[in-house]
Amino acid sequence: MSFIKAADVSSKEEIKHSFMYPIALNEIFLTTKFNDQQIQEFIDYARDVFKDNDQELSNINKFEQERTKHSPIWWYTNECFLSRMLNRGLRLLDGDILTKMGFFIADLHRQIEELHTEQFRSRQSNAESKFIVYRGQRMDKTQFDKLQHTKGGLLSFNNFLCTTKNREISMNFAHESISNSENVGILFVMTIPTDQPTIPFASISDISNHGINQDEILFTMPSIFHVNDIQPLSDYPGVFQVDLTLSTTNDKDLHQLIYQTRVAIFSEYSTWSPLLLMLEQKGLLSKHDAIERIKAHLNHQLAYIRFYMKQYKEAIHHYETALRLRQQLFPPNHIESASLYYQIGLVYHNMGEYMKALSNYDKALAIRLQSVAASPVNLALLYSSIGDVHRSMGEYAKALFYVEKALEIQQESLPANYLDLASSYYYIGKLYQSMGEDARALFNFEKAFEIEQ
Repeated sequence: MSFIKAADVSSKEEIKHSFMYPIALNEIFLTTKFNDQQIQEFIDYARDVFKDNDQELSNINKFEQERTKHSPIWWYTNECFLSRMLNRGLRLLDGDILTKMGFFIADLHRQIEELHTEQFRSRQSNAESKFIVYRGQRMDKTQFDKLQHTKGGLLSFNNFLCTTKNREISMNFAHESISNSENVGILFVMTIPTDQPTIPFASISDISNHGINQDEILFTMPSIFHVNDIQPLSDYPGVFQVDLTLSTTNDKDLHQLIYQTRVAIFSEYSTWSPLLLMLEQKGLLSKHDAIERIKAHLNHQLAYIRFYMKQYKEAIHHYETALRLRQQLFPPNHIESASLYYQIGLVYHNMGEYMKALSNYDKALAIRLQSVAASPVNLALLYSSIGDVHRSMGEYAKALFYVEKALEIQQESLPANYLDLASSYYYIGKLYQSMGEDARALFNFEKAFEIEQ
């Protein structure tokens, strides 16, 4: 959990600092494309962690064989190694666990989001405006003291939050969880507005392994609540009721801060660098690896700036430095190497060194073609850039081949009226015009014009 005192709710910096990590994790994993090899690496990692636990090894084997037969929510509520590892990783911000479980975090979030759309947004006019859910848990007295000072402030649950509409279930859990004098029992009573929540949540009773009688509501992470009141329950010594209300987009300042945090954590070219910075700050990544990765990221950014200042030799130096550092940290066919080869090729093209440009584009293409994480849009851009080099060399037929390849990919992956398609049709028209084929040029110009209109 993260706590923001009432006095600090107006402090943008305090909220950014406290809430950045869970927002960053979720956003980064949702924008990362994971492949089967990465999933297998997690399975192998889990086997090593639970090598002395026959029951969990059996569960891991089942996950490996039947992962796609069941939904992410089904697996998460299965009370097996998955939920234990994920909850531990999120509680401790364990870099090894979180980076290996990124695929599962993204899958779990997306299923909650899909269910939320189906259950709430699609029938908004008939849905109740708010409802109540409960969560019972124990809390050590140090954390409870922080919570008490948060009355009137904000509380963020930095994990996937399981709740129930059944007060009795949560009340029993809160009471029974007081194991010693160092703990208190907490009954969270959460008011959930269904209008414009900041995060998705969904009823999972018909999916959960806990059973339909649990009447569960699962929230994605992080879920941010207003802390309204904290009172002891006289009938249950040692148990406190904490009244919360889920934040909504109507909390304009908070919503804007969340949005600004999401924007701020991303670099245009390096998906992982914010996460690496975060893990290093938390002391969860080796200092050497963190420094090397951050150096690679900074060289990438410096190269980008030099390129736009038209300082091409300096840009090449920084791009090649970033590439060398990344290749020391990642496999040679890592998708980020493709991005760097592409950028180097772009610089050489602007310098008029066409063969060096083609050489780097070809390396980028080889990596993207064999990577399941390759974006179709980036692949199309790469084909178009190769075609552009051939156009600069006066090789119009070769240029046409690559630009038409780009167009084929765009037609498969983009809406029919997308402006990138208009650009490709226009470019093909210019090539036909250069080749003296005016009828074909006119046809493509007209296609571009239709989309532009």
